[in-house]
Order: sequence, then structure tokens, then C-alpha cells
Amino acid sequence: MAKEMAAKVSADVTAALTDDVLRGIGSTGDAFADAMAVAEQLYGTVPAISEEFGNGFAIAEDKNVLVGKKFLLLKWGFSQGDYGVFCSAAVVTADGGKYILNDGSTGICETLREFSARTQRYGGFVAERGLRVSQYATCKACGKPRSSLDDKCENTLPNGTQCADSSTERGTGQTFYLDMAAAS
Repeated sequence: MAKEMAAKVSADVTAALTDDVLRGIGSTGDAFADAMAVAEQLYGTVPAISEEFGNGFAIAEDKNVLVGKKFLLLKWGFSQGDYGVFCSAAVVTADGGKYILNDGSTGICETLREFSARTQRYGGFVAERGLRVSQYATCKACGKPRSSLDDKCENTLPNGTQCADSSTERGTGQTFYLDMAAAS
């Protein structure tokens, strides 16, 4: 009975989404609003996918949002990525922000790996002063760290050769760390 009902609903939706209806999407100048109106007419409420499948946490695309901001590391774990091990942590800021913090650096990831190895603990850690950031010069050609004192880049490229860039122009890299200072 349920399969038959699902098939009928699917057929009704397919029948309602005629080429004329689909062509009309965007005719008001706002294709998204038009499509939303059609979806609401067909389905009723149209929830955001994050409400249906998510947990309310957003990936911290820019770690600078956590610099100097008190947060709780609720939980974290480690995974193998394309460039080695990285850490994913669920963090909640004192002002109610909820983020997934991903990091594979010698900063955050290494600190949490060391802490977890020593304590067997993977959560419940307050960063009273949030993150801090360290900036450093990079080679413009390969993007890897390169001192402003080096005349030639000696970084090894993924293909095993040396970068050897001799440009005086540098880029800027960043490593983020959990700020270990006590709250003031």
C-alpha cells in the first residue's frame, strides 16, 4: 500500500512539473523565488537541508572568526586526508556560534593530537582566548614557507624536484594555534 501511495505522489509531482511550469521559473526575474513558490505549492513546507540532515554546526571556512574568541571544543577526532592527518572539532563560541573547525597543521591539530594521546580525551576543552594566528613568508611560486632571507627557494615540490624560484616577492602563510594564555 505504501509503495502504491508513493508512486502516486511521485506521478502527481511529475505531472505538475510540466515544461510550461518549468519554463515559467525565472519569469519574474527571480528564478529561486519562483522555484520556491512551485515547491511550496507541491510539497507544502520546504525545509532547509541543514535542518533535515545537519546538526546546526557550520564549517569555519575562515578560522579568523575564532581568533581571540572564547570557545568550547565540544568534541574532536582525527582523520586521514589528502595531505596527512587532520583534526575536526565541534566548537561552540561564548556568543553562541557553532562551528566545525578543520585543521591539519602543526598548530591546532598537533596540539589536540598530543593532548589526546596523553589524556585519552577527545572533547570538553575551553579555549578561553580562542585561536591565535602566526603569519610567515611563503614562496610565491610553490606556496610553501620561505624566509625573506633566502635568495632561492629550496622547497621540494610534489614531483620531487626543487622549486628553485629566485623571485624576491613573497606570499603570506598562516598557522592557527589554540591560544594558551589565561583569560584576562
